[in-house]
Amino acid sequence: MRDRRFPALDSLRAIAALSILAYHAVGFYARGAGEETLIGPYVARLDVGVTLFFLLSGFLLYRPFVQARRDGLPQPRLLPYAWRRALRIVPAYWVALTLAAVVLSLPGVLTPSGIVTFYGFLQVYDGDTALKGLGQCWTLCVEVAFYALLPLWAWLVRRLAPGRSLRAELAALVLLAAVGIAYKAVVLGAFGSVTVSFEPTLLVLPAFLDHFALGMAIAVLEVGWEERGAAPALVTRRPALWWAAAAAVFVGVAAVSGIDATPAESTSGEYAVRHAANAAVALGLLLPAVVGTGIIGAFLVWTPLRWLGIVSYGIFLYHLPFLQLLSDQGLSRWEAHVHPYLLWAGAGLAGAVALATLSWFAIERPALRLKPPAGPHPRARPRPAAAPPGPAPRA
Repeated sequence: MRDRRFPALDSLRAIAALSILAYHAVGFYARGAGEETLIGPYVARLDVGVTLFFLLSGFLLYRPFVQARRDGLPQPRLLPYAWRRALRIVPAYWVALTLAAVVLSLPGVLTPSGIVTFYGFLQVYDGDTALKGLGQCWTLCVEVAFYALLPLWAWLVRRLAPGRSLRAELAALVLLAAVGIAYKAVVLGAFGSVTVSFEPTLLVLPAFLDHFALGMAIAVLEVGWEERGAAPALVTRRPALWWAAAAAVFVGVAAVSGIDATPAESTSGEYAVRHAANAAVALGLLLPAVVGTGIIGAFLVWTPLRWLGIVSYGIFLYHLPFLQLLSDQGLSRWEAHVHPYLLWAGAGLAGAVALATLSWFAIERPALRLKPPAGPHPRARPRPAAAPPGPAPRA
């Protein structure tokens, strides 16, 4: 099974991490997400970076399972898969959480129950801890749950739809997305038209199954495109149109929806619009990046942007505690000399990138060297000539 790499997706990680950083730095610390500000509605939509991360995970992690099934190979082995996922997220997160807990005196983290909760990615399941510790890392709890679900899902699809049909894969993913949508309909229906609260029922994996399913579906499509030797012209010839459409959805929802900066300030209907719009924007960004052609492909292989993508996990981990540290040290005093948006975004970016670079070289890269080889199983044997027609195993 050939190892397929997508270098442009590093840059999408950078875009996702930077959008989350701007969401917090400009939207909250610089107070740019308020209803009275001109940029408020647009800053409030920068949480789309979370959705982009979810689609990227769905695509990148599910693709090897789809390719193995298509090639007639066994499913990637569970223990190497779990070890790779743990090495990717756990060491850097534990170090960042510990540093933040000590420097910022985060309440409840370095206690017996807090160690189990926050170091075990369990904080999101309790309303009292969901946004505590490293507040942005509630999304890691969702990711970890997805990591656990993915091998089981791939095994289930193999059991219920034997063979190599990509259509069966897509049909199963439609069902998975429908489960996520139905879950949200039930949860949001309990709120009616009243304000949606930031509680665990909307911060756990079932609430985002449709987003992950969308990324997984792109993985299925891409495997089919690679077998045919080309992606559809709609994607390859006009990749900029996909980004233009994503921008139109982003701007349109920001301009006319009236949705506030956080789900906790939205009605159930506004939350649903926000969720669907984020999926549309992330899809428009991801699909041409997978193909990597045209002006979009050229932009996404720009070296500085790719480097930010390489250290994007550290940017994600460190930007919020660093912004809090700047706040505690009185950075707001400088707002009389530098515009708050520029001040908080610039200082937050500089500090987050510096800390992320240290995290990459000192923690993440050494940990990743402990990963097992990517190829988890032997190549498929050539099928006899009398076998029914179908895709040949890859060399």
